[in-house]
Amino acid sequence: MTARIVTQPAKRGDLIAVLRQQRTHGAAGASTEDQIDVGVVTNIYRDGMVKAFRQVGWNAIRPLEHVVGYVQHWVMPATSIDVGAAVEIAAAHTYPNSTQTMPFASLDELRAAIRPCLLNTSTGVTA
Repeated sequence: MTARIVTQPAKRGDLIAVLRQQRTHGAAGASTEDQIDVGVVTNIYRDGMVKAFRQVGWNAIRPLEHVVGYVQHWVMPATSIDVGAAVEIAAAHTYPNSTQTMPFASLDELRAAIRPCLLNTSTGVTA
């Protein structure tokens, strides 16, 4: 998995993708699967690092340090993506026959889903 690393500090309102590993146990033994949650940055430290975010499908602010299975996160600045549209797409990504939001299985799946929300940086219009 490769991702564009954002070197500038995060800001409130930026889109965040949080990679976490979920461990499951079954008859065939234990397995680990990647899950990517999408949210909006709500709190930052003074140095610009993400402190907390509001995950799509949750009504509460989640501190990043409390995410179980946290591995890594990526931030996409609100200046380069329509955050509202990306949140709507993530909210529509639900489990079958349910209204509960489902995490994305890979970063590539997330990228493909939110690609229409990317802004043309010179005009501010979605692609």
